[in-house]
Amino acid sequence: MKAKNIFYQMQLKRFEQFKSQNPENEDFDVIFQIDGKKLYANKYMLTSISEIFKTMLSERWTTKNEPIILDGYQFEEFYQFLCFIYSGGCLITDENIFAMIDFAEYYMVESFKDVCDEYLSNMKYDINNISTFMDCENKYSLVKLRAKLVEYVDDNFFEMLEAITLNAKMFELDYFFEIERTRFREENLFEAVSLFLSVNPGIGVLCLIFALFLLIF
Repeated sequence: MKAKNIFYQMQLKRFEQFKSQNPENEDFDVIFQIDGKKLYANKYMLTSISEIFKTMLSERWTTKNEPIILDGYQFEEFYQFLCFIYSGGCLITDENIFAMIDFAEYYMVESFKDVCDEYLSNMKYDINNISTFMDCENKYSLVKLRAKLVEYVDDNFFEMLEAITLNAKMFELDYFFEIERTRFREENLFEAVSLFLSVNPGIGVLCLIFALFLLIF
């Protein structure tokens, strides 16, 4: 049997032990408590992947045999995150994806962040939810998601123009720099920014700079 297959079998065994959640298993040396439920894991499995876990689970910050209480988390979401650490896979859904990308970022698990980025880049966008995805990309710097959002703005240029006159954030305007630019589009965009400026005078200087950039370049 090849070494790669042997390693996979050993990793699978560790994952099966994790899924059993048997508190009598001596390999479990850390306990998380979420929503009143206990989740058992092995410190090395977590600390070898994440520097944040290494700090969190150090003797300086934990008391032996005492559960680590995680407030603000959902048990099933954190369980799925640990499933990824153990096995390289977990259940990601439209409902939990934003919690998952937050785990990936906070615990600095880049491989999981890439998986979440891939999932987000394949979700359905429309004019009603596009701002949520732009917020997510702005917060976590997701390359694949950004590429898809730029594509959406390019394909829905005039619909997006109407939207930015109402409640756009400055980082959302950046997407218009990355799409295919024509003189006709720039003229329409300049008009939209001018209208945006009239209803959002509080950020007038930034909008004016944006508009001038369109005229100059």
